[in-house]
Amino acid sequence: MIIQLGYDPIWFGQVITIVTTMGSIMPPVGICCYVVHGMAKDIPLATVFRGGMYYIPSYILSIILLMASPYWTVLVLSNLVR
Repeated sequence: MIIQLGYDPIWFGQVITIVTTMGSIMPPVGICCYVVHGMAKDIPLATVFRGGMYYIPSYILSIILLMASPYWTVLVLSNLVR
């Protein structure tokens, strides 16, 4: 379906991965923050969520770069890895 809509599957996979990981640290779901809080019970949950918020600007910047120049950021860099 993604290919029929005209999107590259590698690009779409990277966008979905970034958005999903961003959702796993943001409230109210924030499952990763709850796992960290479960492992370190002496740290308050609000502190764990506050620490996770430092990653949000980098996630947003990554999404902006993927939307602005999808070919260069995804396909050229992915081909360099091969």
